[in-house]
Amino acid sequence: PAKPTASSTLLESDWLKGRDSKRYTVQLYSGKDMNKLREIAESITGAAPPAYFVTTSRSGPWYSLVVGDYPDFTAAQTVATQIATQAPALKPWIRRFSEIQAKMR
Repeated sequence: PAKPTASSTLLESDWLKGRDSKRYTVQLYSGKDMNKLREIAESITGAAPPAYFVTTSRSGPWYSLVVGDYPDFTAAQTVATQIATQAPALKPWIRRFSEIQAKMR
């Protein structure tokens, strides 16, 4: 049987809006290329389901990919370090859900 791809489980902005604003997530991508976002989402194994959100920039839609919902900075940092080890091309950074929720409004 074919294994489900991450793109089929890419969570959308409703999931992000429902998170506790004091918790943290790990951002993996921010840019104009939705295909690149999907590629990255599919390349991450063992991480919590990826989610994405779209904001607008002067040059059009801007896509951001995050993964996970963590109680504190340290827990998110542990996952970010694991992802960076697994995929050295990625430079994960920690974000608070409150920042993301504010950008989505």
